[in-house]
Amino acid sequence: LGMLSNFIRFGKFGKKASLNFAAFLFPEVYFLYRKMKPWGIIAVLLFSILSIPTMIYGLGSGVYGMKLDMGINFKSQSFTVMYEAASYITLALKVLAGMYANYLYYKQAKKDITYIRNDENVVGKTPEQAIAEKGGVSWINVIVGFTLYMVITMGATMLIKRLM
Repeated sequence: LGMLSNFIRFGKFGKKASLNFAAFLFPEVYFLYRKMKPWGIIAVLLFSILSIPTMIYGLGSGVYGMKLDMGINFKSQSFTVMYEAASYITLALKVLAGMYANYLYYKQAKKDITYIRNDENVVGKTPEQAIAEKGGVSWINVIVGFTLYMVITMGATMLIKRLM
């Protein structure tokens, strides 16, 4: 019901920006939860790659409770620039996700509903049933996305450790 007012504003007035606090805090989780798989996969890949400097710092400095010799000088200018750039890019992407996630969801829902209503192959279901099945939320997507995030992040961190 909260999305309905945004959807009306998008459709009637052509507005695209609105506030979505969940998408700001956890964009990858939000997109996957809302069954927006392409956006969710892009977000998982981007945020996992951008979190690698943080993971390297955390594992190499002992912040996470264990200390691995990463062979990286954390006080070097190059590492500091990379770490800070990744942090600022992450923040910028989260702000964009928080501002435009509702609009992206609106576009996805509109596309799905139009496809289902125009599709003659929806057998054994009413259009309303097909729309409800296609839309909604998925915790399975979130779990798979989180697993992918951890595999990419930890795998890249361990690969960097081996290379150093």
